[in-house]
Amino acid sequence: MVLTMKVNEFLNPKASLTPGIAGSLVMLISNTLQLTPILWVKKYRMPLV
Repeated sequence: MVLTMKVNEFLNPKASLTPGIAGSLVMLISNTLQLTPILWVKKYRMPLV
């Protein structure tokens, strides 16, 4: 009975909403931080003489 209750709680869609939002937020932040220096270099690179 306890195992069935835990499985039902694990499969609840409301329980997976928060980790999904947290994961997407972390991916958004990490991808932004990864891309930002590349854009800075392209924009502000000093031309070679």
